Amino acid sequence: MQYVGRLLRAHGTKCDIELHDYVDEHVTVLARMHTKRLTAYKTLGFEI
Repeated sequence: MQYVGRLLRAHGTKCDIELHDYVDEHVTVLARMHTKRLTAYKTLGFEI
């Protein structure tokens, strides 16, 4: 999530942000972490 905060930081030449989040759904712990990140992305205003 720290990386997303950097993406959202205002910058003079930045006008759009596109975030790609990959997950290995066959690894339970990684899939669970991905689900939590999706919730945080929605809270930050990203379209999922």
